[in-house]
Amino acid sequence: MGSFRTLLAASVIVATTVARSAGAQQSAEDLRAKFRLPVPEVGLATETGRFPRGAPGTSSGSPIAFGANWNDAFIGGGLQAPVRYSANGDADGSVSMGFGLGNASDIAGVEVAINALSTVRSGVGNRVGLGFKAHKILANNWGVALGMQGVQLNSNADDRNSIYGVVTKAFSLEGTALSQFQGFTWSGGIGTEAFQTAGNLNSGKHGVGIFTSAALRVNDASSVILDWAGQDLNLGVSFVPFNSLPLVLSPAIADLTGASNANLATGAGAKKTGPRFTLGVGFAFKVNPTAPAPSAAPSMLVINATAVQVDAEKVAMAAARAEDERRRQVADSRTEDERKRVADAAAAAEKSRAIAAAAEAERSKNAAELDAVRATLAKIVYYDFDHDEIRDDQKASLDAKVPVLQANPLLMIRIAGHTDERGSDEYNLALSQRRAASAKRYLVSRGIAADRIETVGFGEERPVDVSNTEDAWAKNRRAEFEITAGGESLKVPPR
Repeated sequence: MGSFRTLLAASVIVATTVARSAGAQQSAEDLRAKFRLPVPEVGLATETGRFPRGAPGTSSGSPIAFGANWNDAFIGGGLQAPVRYSANGDADGSVSMGFGLGNASDIAGVEVAINALSTVRSGVGNRVGLGFKAHKILANNWGVALGMQGVQLNSNADDRNSIYGVVTKAFSLEGTALSQFQGFTWSGGIGTEAFQTAGNLNSGKHGVGIFTSAALRVNDASSVILDWAGQDLNLGVSFVPFNSLPLVLSPAIADLTGASNANLATGAGAKKTGPRFTLGVGFAFKVNPTAPAPSAAPSMLVINATAVQVDAEKVAMAAARAEDERRRQVADSRTEDERKRVADAAAAAEKSRAIAAAAEAERSKNAAELDAVRATLAKIVYYDFDHDEIRDDQKASLDAKVPVLQANPLLMIRIAGHTDERGSDEYNLALSQRRAASAKRYLVSRGIAADRIETVGFGEERPVDVSNTEDAWAKNRRAEFEITAGGESLKVPPR
């Protein structure tokens, strides 16, 4: 609560400074100040009347490889006090809005953003730039993106037109020495123009620079961020202050090393500002919660069981021959002995039909039992919203799998965790991994070896029901079970 009061007080001071400086005469050097107002890259999801918890940000100025998909939209704002190179210690703000196209889990997603780089000092519409980012989610929580930012929409937009590429990796910290934290996210990339060092920027050079960020997810609602954005080293936090509103606040101290003062060109109004306070605010939502149905997901259970092999073909052929013999002997019968042979052939044919019927009944019985075993292994486990604990009403499903696994010691399985659509891509990936891990821990506690169970999380990307209802979301919060080895010799457990 104390940190929130401090942040509120800082915001009041910034707002006062903005009001005092709004009417101040701006020099040409002021107007071309090269500053970045961070709008946190967060992946919130909501809709009218519903506000699930958002996810804290993972960078404080540099790009990441995750982004908006189809039906995603966002708005944001930023404050900076003082503005870089300001002669009077002026503060300023930015606003941003954008939307997504495509899907990063299929071919690719595309994020489009429009940014007003100054609000109070220059007016909201006078310094406007456009940005694009094509992004793709890969296996094992990797992401890659290629983007462009600073595309000028008017003559006053002094932001540099820059191209960049970035990779992002989200790590789960479960089972590590840092298991008291939820996760760790790293991003790194290379870019032109605005991603150069401050020395190159200040001297007007055109080149290439690197950027990187690291974020430690402390819990569901907060993270700590260290970010090198190409010119500045930033240290900040990102947090979701309200359970019922997906609003993300990201205060930070920018330019900790004073690198922005390197090779600073002198001129009217130029001033070394040193470390600066920044504040980013983000809010995202679904513009059309009813999405088109995805392509059919692959089956989560593949078992090639060997059924009882019955030589039904030979039995049927023998029965047919016996029937032919009976008919021939009826036609040619002239004596009592011949009639006896006809009767014996008829009896043999009836016996052959009985054997075939018994074999078919046995095959059907074994097939039904194996189908029941398959259904037991495939039975889905469901979870409550934003939870990964096994519900009491779902424990019976896991208990039923234990004797099957015990009767088949060579059987290996994979548990796949899933979430509903509410929440960011990164948050839902981590939550789905925790759900798969909780199901694994339950089976291990019942005596199943841990090395027989693999876990994976798919986040919100494989819904079984794309409807925008509570029933649909409840179906999508689940763990599914797939056999990865040993299924060709599946056995029915003893009763």
